[in-house]
Amino acid sequence: MNEGPCFLCQTPCTSKCSNCRLVYFCSPEHFSFHQSDVGTTQNVCLPFASARKEGIGRILVATRTIKPLELILVDPGTVTGPNYTSIPVCLECLTPVTLDLRCPGCRFPMCSMKCIESSRRHSKRECEILRRCDEHDWPENIRLRGEREESCAYSVITPLRMLLLEESKSDGWKRTNQLMDHMEQRKQKQREDWDWYQRNVVSFLRRSLGLGDQVSEERIHRAIGVLDVNAVALQCPVQNWRRHVHHPHGKGLYPIFAIMSHYCVCNARYAVDPKTLSLHVRARRRIAPGEEISVQYLSALVGNLRRRRKIYREWHFECECRRCADPTECGSFISAVKCEVCGEGDLLPEDSLNPEALWRCCRCGHAASSAVVEAVVDATEEELDAICASGEFVRYHTFLEKYSGSLLHPNHFLLMTATRQAYYICTVLDLNSFSWEKSPAQATLKCFGTDSAPEIGY
Repeated sequence: MNEGPCFLCQTPCTSKCSNCRLVYFCSPEHFSFHQSDVGTTQNVCLPFASARKEGIGRILVATRTIKPLELILVDPGTVTGPNYTSIPVCLECLTPVTLDLRCPGCRFPMCSMKCIESSRRHSKRECEILRRCDEHDWPENIRLRGEREESCAYSVITPLRMLLLEESKSDGWKRTNQLMDHMEQRKQKQREDWDWYQRNVVSFLRRSLGLGDQVSEERIHRAIGVLDVNAVALQCPVQNWRRHVHHPHGKGLYPIFAIMSHYCVCNARYAVDPKTLSLHVRARRRIAPGEEISVQYLSALVGNLRRRRKIYREWHFECECRRCADPTECGSFISAVKCEVCGEGDLLPEDSLNPEALWRCCRCGHAASSAVVEAVVDATEEELDAICASGEFVRYHTFLEKYSGSLLHPNHFLLMTATRQAYYICTVLDLNSFSWEKSPAQATLKCFGTDSAPEIGY
């Protein structure tokens, strides 16, 4: 009898998919991740499998040719919950709520009777633990505040869900428990964050909620570490600004997705379905059989210096992909600033993998320190932030005219961000009362290949 590794966990097994004949599976539960009915009327085989890569560990690879935009995987996740600091959200669906309707047990706000009666996320066990401490006895710094006001009242929820998942001993926990927590790096290099978790999460769970005899500090810190290193933000782009659609606020843990490697130039992208909170991965381009499937953890509209610093701080590795290693960032010049001496050339880092490297003009050879370049970018970003806060469309165009080609390369990430924000505002303006032909915004939208007013909607 033929034998092969399970496409998901790599356990030797003999069962093979009778449809695609490309993968082995060790259990019906793992086989369920191989097929999906998203966007179709019947289940289709998903073209991914796990593998191991020297120097990296587990990765996902294509089992066949994957077409651009084709669905690669659907990960339902194992834990979803609120952020540590959050506005009031429903413990079941995680959408923003008022403080009028409460769970009759733990007294946390809920959005509807339907969510109160459900127990998919806000389980009876979770509710029982939370109500061990009366809401009036919670420390002042982690009590609920007013509507739309952020507080730390939700700081214990998602770590508690991790602990309850561990208690279940399910396959979901086994897959989650394989993820890295970077415990030592976090304890040494992020001491301020570590101490915050100790006060507001670890101590509260063990003392105030009575879990001290059941759960060690180390287990809680591991749960926090797995979430910090691997969780994905659930906030989704609003699809219709005029209807003020509410979307989930929080984070989710997706163990299959977490296997995928990060590259700043990747071949796939992901999105979280706001209704089911499942994570979908689709191909950006054609992916060959056996090719590694990769995503990017951060927006492409972030320059090398900031992107590499954040990757190291959040995920504890130094990215040295082809974009990071290229001073021009694959010819995009997305971080380049104009030379203050000749006014024509662009300043680029001499060594883009060294954050302290000099930036040199490619025309006259003038050099500037990375600190000087960062100061220029920081000051310009402050101005852009003020424009974003104002929501005034014309100020975006003024910003673009002022800095494009004079202070920043036309492709600089701040200019790209400003252009994107301006376009978003255009889609929700009442254009019937907006004189489009006389507006300077017309020039801004030329980069989108149109001189006409954009259609409202998507």
